[in-house]
Amino acid sequence: MGTLLSGNYSVCYADNGHLLDGVFLAYIYQQFGKEGISAFRRRAVCGVHPSQMIKAGGIDKDPSVYVLPYIFGTIKTKEPGCEMIWPEEGAPIIPVLISQKKDASENERSVAEFLCGETCGRTFITQGLFPSSHPGVFNKLPGKLLWLGWDYIYQNDLLRIIARAKTLFLDGER
Repeated sequence: MGTLLSGNYSVCYADNGHLLDGVFLAYIYQQFGKEGISAFRRRAVCGVHPSQMIKAGGIDKDPSVYVLPYIFGTIKTKEPGCEMIWPEEGAPIIPVLISQKKDASENERSVAEFLCGETCGRTFITQGLFPSSHPGVFNKLPGKLLWLGWDYIYQNDLLRIIARAKTLFLDGER
């Protein structure tokens, strides 16, 4: 990520309307502080949904770097002149969690167990290129993953950090 922030690149980043809920910015903030957010802001030329990045004419900018989820990156690299570059320090992960009510029915519990299970995890990675956290699933990713870390999450107010990072990004100078 340091190379992305220090290079002379124009960047299009994945944005679902909420800056991926700010989690990607939290990674930048954790490693590089507000200077990192400012550097990313200066390089950002557009933020669009990843599906717009992979279709012809989907965006009106021509950035040199696209920051997007793995599944969309594999599609984008099929275009002439595009290649996937996996961050040396690891690709930031944005966890998707499954929760259930304490008083969930047996049927509801079985659905949650299936979604968290090895069979579903293997389907996610082989059919959708969506990595699984199940220990029995080998994700076959081209590099390692980067995680904020439980210590960082427990020792900091992550919602406050995300809000701060979003404010710095949206209101900062270009």
